[in-house]
Amino acid sequence: MKLLNAHILRFVLCAFFCLVGWQNIQAQSNVGVIWEPSVDDISFEERLSFFDEHHISILIIQGELNTAQQSLLAQYNLPFLIDLDYRFLSQSTAQK
Repeated sequence: MKLLNAHILRFVLCAFFCLVGWQNIQAQSNVGVIWEPSVDDISFEERLSFFDEHHISILIIQGELNTAQQSLLAQYNLPFLIDLDYRFLSQSTAQK
């Protein structure tokens, strides 16, 4: 009898946690990518196409882009940021 009660309790608990857990599971809706592109324009365009097909929410590009890459980037509907890694010093930091 105890074994039957243990199996019933295990089944009820498992069913409860599965139902509660299933309702709380959600897919990631926003995906961002930090990307340091290569100099090669062909692979640059292939990567942009890949990011566009996978609905990237934000694209953070590290480094400068040449004119051809800028025009390719403008053709895609991707929100982007270009991180040029500028560092600024305050006067007190520079004097040290």
